[in-house]
Amino acid sequence: MGVIEAMISSIKDNRKVRGKQKTMRDRGEDYSYEDSAPLEFKDSMTAEDHAQHKKAWAIRKKKSQRNLLVIFGSLILLIALGIVYLAT
Repeated sequence: MGVIEAMISSIKDNRKVRGKQKTMRDRGEDYSYEDSAPLEFKDSMTAEDHAQHKKAWAIRKKKSQRNLLVIFGSLILLIALGIVYLAT
């Protein structure tokens, strides 16, 4: 019986709180998208640093693509050898 009474009192409390909640429509001037300023990124890298960073990323990308090619190539080779073995 105590659980049911707790649920009923919780529902009543929720009804009381629900009337006091503010929605976006009620906030008015307190909250508006026009008042917020856009984020600004402050770049601390020089042009030379950007070029070095870009070059390092290109090397990493090429290395990872090569590794993926080796892995997928070996998988395809294993599958093809398995099919040939089963076919004979």
